[in-house]
Amino acid sequence: MTVVKMTLIARDLMVGNDHLGNAGFGEEALGRNAILGGFQGQRQWTDHSPNGDFTEAILNSSFDWDGVRAPYVFATENDSLNGASMLLGYLLTNTPQVFADVRTYWSPDAVKRVTGHTLDGRAAGGVIHLINSGSCALDATGQMERDGEPAMKPHWEIDEEDVRRCLEATTWYPSVTGYFRGGGYSSQFVTRGGMPATMCRINIVHGVGPVLQLAHGWTVDLPPEPDLADALVRSRRERRGCLPRRVLGHGQLGRQPLRDELRPHRSGSAEPRLAAPHPGQHAQRLARTGIPSECLDRARDGRPRGCRLPRMRHVWPAVRPSLTAPPTPSRSH
Repeated sequence: MTVVKMTLIARDLMVGNDHLGNAGFGEEALGRNAILGGFQGQRQWTDHSPNGDFTEAILNSSFDWDGVRAPYVFATENDSLNGASMLLGYLLTNTPQVFADVRTYWSPDAVKRVTGHTLDGRAAGGVIHLINSGSCALDATGQMERDGEPAMKPHWEIDEEDVRRCLEATTWYPSVTGYFRGGGYSSQFVTRGGMPATMCRINIVHGVGPVLQLAHGWTVDLPPEPDLADALVRSRRERRGCLPRRVLGHGQLGRQPLRDELRPHRSGSAEPRLAAPHPGQHAQRLARTGIPSECLDRARDGRPRGCRLPRMRHVWPAVRPSLTAPPTPSRSH
């Protein structure tokens, strides 16, 4: 299958493959010794070839057809800033990372108005719906456990039973052709509640530079009666059964501006990276810029509203100094 070949090619580009050397491709057999990769796809590729969801999901997972192994950090949409966020989370936690969109924030009042249900527990402050086209690690199903609670574990703690449960909780559906004309497969699963998580995103903010944004929370189970998942998460019929869904109850950050802070006035993508543990303090310690998201409500990058391209417009100030040639020293005669 083409999606399997794409996965093998991406992996070989990152870490190499001895079989390529046996076929006479010595340089290619070495790979790039990459610690991070990504796939552009949309739309130059996906209009005529399968999307990268299967490739990205399998590479980011802690297992494949060869068994358990360390995950390959691999960003969808070739999002370099999110790829850096994923790499940071992986190096801090040794666990797979989840690439997802911040799709919807549901406040307690909105949930009450739409469904008549009152959120409680860790969801009392509202929930954030995280979704993407099926490119995240299958470990995010929450089917693995530690001390009886759902968890994402380092690969050396994973056994075959963990792998089996993750695979059984995942369904591979044909991709939505409205997005991906070339076809492909997209994973579908609902993450188990009760798993701690940290959302992380690195953005380039005009006049500030790289900014790391963090939000702690937990995945939460929505009650089956009334079916909140159907009312809040699966309201668009065309998305039923084709996209992975995670719901994050953000507890102490339970206020509506949080979603806007994760995407402060278009300073970057609304696609944070999700790590299963809570490595936020360590991430802040290692980050170049320790600006909390609360300080970014009015941060702007000078990018006109509604303007989506080119992304290099707001990256350029960060790279321009390194491209400036040093002055030529004067000579005295």
